[in-house]
Amino acid sequence: MTEERPLRLLILSTSEERGGAEEVCLALADGLRAHNREVRMGLPWTDGTRSLVRDCEKNGVPCDHLPVRDGGAMALWRAPCRVVRALRFIRKREPDAVIMNLAWPDRSLALIVACAMLRLPTIVRFGVIPFVFPFGGIKKGIYRWAFKQNIRLLTISRNNQELASQTFGVPRDEVEVVYNGVAEDRRYIDLEGKPRADIRQQLRAQLGIRNDALILLTVGRLSEQKGYREACVILPEIMERYPDVHCVWVGEGEQRPALTGLIRETGMEGRVHMIGHREDVPFWMAGSDLFFFPTRYEGGQSFVISESMLYGLPIVSSDASGIPEVLEHHEEAVLFRNGDAESMKSALIWALENPDKRLEYARRARLKSGRFTRQGMVARVNDIVCDLLRDP
Repeated sequence: MTEERPLRLLILSTSEERGGAEEVCLALADGLRAHNREVRMGLPWTDGTRSLVRDCEKNGVPCDHLPVRDGGAMALWRAPCRVVRALRFIRKREPDAVIMNLAWPDRSLALIVACAMLRLPTIVRFGVIPFVFPFGGIKKGIYRWAFKQNIRLLTISRNNQELASQTFGVPRDEVEVVYNGVAEDRRYIDLEGKPRADIRQQLRAQLGIRNDALILLTVGRLSEQKGYREACVILPEIMERYPDVHCVWVGEGEQRPALTGLIRETGMEGRVHMIGHREDVPFWMAGSDLFFFPTRYEGGQSFVISESMLYGLPIVSSDASGIPEVLEHHEEAVLFRNGDAESMKSALIWALENPDKRLEYARRARLKSGRFTRQGMVARVNDIVCDLLRDP
């Protein structure tokens, strides 16, 4: 590597849908360019990633089709062909370092092996590790060999740091933790750092509901992971008890047809609004009353938890994964026991019955959000890349 040109970074995302982890990839691409890095992205070009490809191009980040996808846990006998494709893809881009964003621990072994064979400085960032994966001896051995070849593991919570250590059989202190960070969009914040008053009316006008309606916002893929089905168990009772409550679900996913039918069956049509993927999530956060997050597991505190904290939106969330690491129960948020419908219902009722308290918690969470900035996240990742380059 010479001093005459910027460091070339290749960011790889293997998911075929756009979600919080992919937003982090876009944030890293933008932020690392500010550190004088030349950044390219590689990801599968699918209907689910079309908007991400468009945003990369809009931001001046070249984006290539990645022929190695997340299509499921890979049988070892299929690995050689995929490794060859991965090697060809990476060699053609000639990166100085790679940042790999993996949605699941048992996916994309071919990409990891390719980077290890090339001895490329590589960060393998796991979006979520929900449990310890029972890899067989051969596969675990391949991972352990690969992770000794100038590859650094990165998780987004201490919870997932421990799970990664146990899954791959590596020492815990060899797994980095970098929490998700977000940047404030000043279009939705007044001079005092509070959500603009006019946004509430604009948002409700878009939905065609009353100006005094209470909005419970959920942002996340329409998938089993995010707990929408579990929420549908208790929401009919909440809506009967509080006639002004409406739910807004931002996101797309494979469960949309099933959830649409469940909403119809439980009589919540007109009260639950599924508005699909949105690029103006801060607008919806600034105009809502509560952030309701029934997730079953996360990689850390979740990108949208950081956003909710930043925009001063009161949070009612499960205590899954790394969420309690950043939000203290009945100090900065109301947390309920993961998988416990009664606990979920009680938490929502408490928040709806105590508006002053929930706003007080939101103010504390906003103050704490300064620890989880996009600038800090990007700087830490850049430091890890520099460490890898110094220690080949």
